[in-house]
Amino acid sequence: MRDIETIQKILTMGIERVILGTVAVENPRLVEEACKRFNDYIIVSIDARDGFLATRGWVQETSLTTMKFAQQMANLGVRRFIYTDIVRTGTLPNQIFRLSPNWSTVQNCR
Repeated sequence: MRDIETIQKILTMGIERVILGTVAVENPRLVEEACKRFNDYIIVSIDARDGFLATRGWVQETSLTTMKFAQQMANLGVRRFIYTDIVRTGTLPNQIFRLSPNWSTVQNCR
């Protein structure tokens, strides 16, 4: 989803939630507007490699930490996240949870 109109169209079709990935990093204003209009229907995907955000299908590395990004998104109104540790994906689930960042430090998210 790259614009509000597409998000609205998808939601009116009966889809329960919209997940924003790379676009959340590249266009935070879209995220803010989507949260204002669609609130709990918006989820931001956080794909992490060694604590830093990866975008564009896990190909592009960023210098933005996952926790800083999550807090920025929460400040814009995001209340739901999907977190993927892309180094650990496909390994034992217990390792993913044990090595995931402490999400309790991100204010206003679920």
